[in-house]
Formats: sequence, C-alpha cells, structure tokens
Amino acid sequence: LLRDIQAELRRIGCYAGSGDGILDQATRDALAQYRRQAGLGIPEGVTEELARHLKRQQGRLCVQAPLQI
Repeated sequence: LLRDIQAELRRIGCYAGSGDGILDQATRDALAQYRRQAGLGIPEGVTEELARHLKRQQGRLCVQAPLQI
C-alpha cells in the first residue's frame, strides 16, 4: 500500500524518493505537502482511502517535491 502511495505522490510531483515502501521522513514530508496543497478532506494516515484519493488527482499538484537528503 505504501509503495502505491509513494508512486502516486511521485506522479503528482510531491515525492522525489524511491518507492521502497518505507514510511521515512521524505515520505512523511511528501504526505504533509500533499495535504497542504490539496486542501480539506484528505484522509489521515496511510490508508486505502488515501490511495484512492491520490489516484483521483489529475496532473501535478505539488510545485516541487521535497529534496532527498
């Protein structure tokens, strides 16, 4: 599930990391950026509901993905 979420975050420009399925700081930062950009109604946590929400996003949402350190 987390790999799918990371792939969707990458697709919309919010994540520049690998799809390793690890909930690291880069993934948490990407989720926070997505929630800021997408507005209200974003499901909390790493859930199927969040994955479905991400898949419905059209085009790039985030201006720039957080840098990987």
